[in-house]
Amino acid sequence: MSYVLPGIITAEVGSNSHYQADTFRAEVALNAPGGQDLDWWGADARKGMLVDLRFTLDGDERSLIIGEADEIDIDPIHGTVSLAGRDLTARLIEHRTQEAFQNKTASEVATILAQRRGLKPVVTATTTMVSRYYADEHDRVSHSQFSKVSTEWDLLTWLAQHENFDLFVSGRELHFQPAVDPTKAEPYMLAWDQDSRIGDMTMLKLHRSLTLAKDVVVEVRSHHSAKGQSFTRTSPAGAGRAKVQAGKAQRYVFWRPNMTEDQAQKEADRLREEITRHERTCLIDIPGELELTPRDVVLIKGVGGWSQPYLVNTITRRIGFDGGFTQSITIKNHNVESQASVS
Repeated sequence: MSYVLPGIITAEVGSNSHYQADTFRAEVALNAPGGQDLDWWGADARKGMLVDLRFTLDGDERSLIIGEADEIDIDPIHGTVSLAGRDLTARLIEHRTQEAFQNKTASEVATILAQRRGLKPVVTATTTMVSRYYADEHDRVSHSQFSKVSTEWDLLTWLAQHENFDLFVSGRELHFQPAVDPTKAEPYMLAWDQDSRIGDMTMLKLHRSLTLAKDVVVEVRSHHSAKGQSFTRTSPAGAGRAKVQAGKAQRYVFWRPNMTEDQAQKEADRLREEITRHERTCLIDIPGELELTPRDVVLIKGVGGWSQPYLVNTITRRIGFDGGFTQSITIKNHNVESQASVS
């Protein structure tokens, strides 16, 4: 049974592009007209309470997140109730799996796990058997070892990285699909005029990591299905790997399916150049809107050498009586789907 909760004071939704659950927070008035009292909030029936946070702008109503409340905090003196939770990714995060799915493809695994957790699979078909990926990484992990310590979400993330896929939950749907090509995406435009100091943004902070730009090692791993070959190509070769082992370099790992060795080397070189020459991050505040998603590309204009396309890291939307509808965005100009480590 659905129920419209009266007395909303503030609400916040955090969306990200990191194979993680989106989050929400909301504060409502205790004993609001038509609302609920202390006993209602304290009842066992609140366990697993499903929350659908909807924002409306210019008559356009959107559901920004559907998820279960993880925490309820009650302040009877000030008459407020605070809710915090995650989207339905949490159902996969909280279930461990001991299944190897060796005779399934990655897309078949995504479909099976989505349906198990009451999610609609929105899945692009893949062809490589999961057993092939276990075989590729036999030096790091066997399928039995992986499954004993893995959640269903860990497994899907691992498979998505091998397929160069995006993985996320939207509403009641699990999406397992090719990652967006930033060179082909229609960008979300933001502009700033340095002379007049007028633009689309109410706050803009620019950051560049000079230390990281000097010490980066990129690995591209690939499995060519037709040739039955798996390999890793590194940029830079030799000395770069030694720097990683000595703890003096940041290591980025990318999976790219069905590349030749030459293509993998060129991709590793390209990614390393992209990261080291342009390791830039921007923090932006804009008035609230409902269109931008973590899958989009943001193009900033009017900031000199910083005027370029960026990929979305996080989007945080807030609405409340104290500040209206606002939005904070963090963006960076290199691919955020890599695995980075210093060891």
